[in-house]
Amino acid sequence: MDVLPADERWYRLADVVAVVRQSDPDFQRPDGNYETWYLRDAETREYLSGFAEWERVEGRLLRHLIQGPLYWLGMVELSAATDAARAAYRLAPRALAWLGDEPPPADEVRVPLIVQPEGVLLVPHNASRYERFQAARIADPEAFTPGKPYRYRIVPSSLAQAREQGIEPERMLKFLETASGRPVPTSVRRGITRWAEHGVEGRLQSVVVLRVGDAAILETLRTNPKTRDYLTESLGELAVVIRAGQWEAFRQAVAGLGLLLDVEVES
Repeated sequence: MDVLPADERWYRLADVVAVVRQSDPDFQRPDGNYETWYLRDAETREYLSGFAEWERVEGRLLRHLIQGPLYWLGMVELSAATDAARAAYRLAPRALAWLGDEPPPADEVRVPLIVQPEGVLLVPHNASRYERFQAARIADPEAFTPGKPYRYRIVPSSLAQAREQGIEPERMLKFLETASGRPVPTSVRRGITRWAEHGVEGRLQSVVVLRVGDAAILETLRTNPKTRDYLTESLGELAVVIRAGQWEAFRQAVAGLGLLLDVEVES
């Protein structure tokens, strides 16, 4: 954006690429070394090495940035020309406003997010982009369903990640209250506060459990060198957790000792 002329006139992409090549050709490679990258043309499968290939690497990237992301974001308008030599662009009004440090229009209708008692945040499609961004900083996104609001769930790991970014619990609660326009549900406030004081107090896990009919069998498996390394947390005298992802190897090891196991594990 620093290179693009900040006015409403049309410019050929070829001219912009030529200016960059003349004024700052090493913008991607500050060391000026054009031999260390291993690049291949997707169509010809040729290796693109050396400054001679600048147009096919840096030049192609510059054209893509203007015709791709900047166009998608509504920052530029593109000409109807299809050939590379005549392709042109001009900055859109929103790009000129952004370059001039003008704030975005504030006439949009504000739609609040919803904080559910179970710690789920519902963010409508037309909610503030800023608020959706902030929600993603303190909660984990859940699977998106077309036609439904975006869903984020507050969990200990998301709170920990937010704190690492300098977002303290009181600030999280203040954001939720402001963005929703309502008091934060008591259960959510209590959950965030308890996490701040005690850390993780509970965890849901998917595990494989071995259950036996005689405690002596578990004792034998714990002492046998072929099976003991597969056993972890004890769940009583007749049950134990098997290491994640190792239940099949454990079953084979146990079968070698003459003990056959019924399996109720989803593959």
